[in-house]
Amino acid sequence: MNVATSHASCFFGDAVAYEALAHAERARLLVISDSHGQTPLVHLLMQQAPVACDALCFCGDGVQDVLPVVAGAASDKTLSQAIPPVVVCVAGNNDAERCSVSGGRTVSIPQHVVMTVAGKTIAVVHGHRQGVYYGLTALSRTARTLGVSCVLYGHTHSARESWEDGIYLMNPGSCAFPRGGLPASCAVLEVGSDFFATVFYRISVRDGIVSYEPFAP
Repeated sequence: MNVATSHASCFFGDAVAYEALAHAERARLLVISDSHGQTPLVHLLMQQAPVACDALCFCGDGVQDVLPVVAGAASDKTLSQAIPPVVVCVAGNNDAERCSVSGGRTVSIPQHVVMTVAGKTIAVVHGHRQGVYYGLTALSRTARTLGVSCVLYGHTHSARESWEDGIYLMNPGSCAFPRGGLPASCAVLEVGSDFFATVFYRISVRDGIVSYEPFAP
């Protein structure tokens, strides 16, 4: 896995796989957020997804937990085959916007990414700039500005899905430091030409093996 040169500031992985997402009949996205330094956990989640996924979307605050896996996959075929072929990251309020990958290289991590999946336009943000602690009005306004029908976000550490003005908004919660009495979690978003469907997963780890239990936040 390498930094794809045509989208170097947006994602890592196979450029062909990235383009294929746009035209797929349906696709699954593993959505993770707010790992805050729990690098070994993120490594496990990326390699042991609850179901096979076409891409990973990381919603910020822990980009440096993701990048070592990306760097390792560039030279490790087994690891490359174990993680999703496309990895998208955005910067959270605790992330640097330029991060090292390997060999002294640095990449820009954007505040938002817009991608097309199964004909749907999806934005990935962290949420701090949209004040998601105080409501989702600004987030849905951002969605309209970007012209997307779905926004994936983090920041609150609380799993949630909702519809605002016809726009689907989804937060996978924090994989490491949940709040509001919710468990550590991630989510799998399935996207089709006429639907969004999310399964939230409670995360537990024992002896290097991740267990996932679906739950309703």
